[in-house]
Amino acid sequence: MHNPQHHHWNAVKRILRYLASTTTHGLHLQRLSQLTLNAFADVDWGFDPDDRKSTSSLVVYLESNPITWLSKKQKVVSRSSTEAEYRSIAVTLKQNTQVDTKSTHRTSSSSYSSHHSI
Repeated sequence: MHNPQHHHWNAVKRILRYLASTTTHGLHLQRLSQLTLNAFADVDWGFDPDDRKSTSSLVVYLESNPITWLSKKQKVVSRSSTEAEYRSIAVTLKQNTQVDTKSTHRTSSSSYSSHHSI
């Protein structure tokens, strides 16, 4: 920044205090014998009162370890909760396919399976 103000410095100090107080936090990854890829999706149908668009959410686990997550407003207005769920599943499948493709390229000797729950 070429012209930092007092409130910028306060924000930096707040971030540094937060980081200093969370040094013991982290993701604990575990390795089991067979790797499984699990994806879970949910949707909040027409939640936004301004545009009535739904919000899709997903989380993908490798074993018990969350490796990717997403919450995103859908681009179109769904006519039903079922339509919104299908759109959310499509986003989850796309994300899961990307993760599965990246994983199999790195460790071709491991076995992967995908499970999708709503």
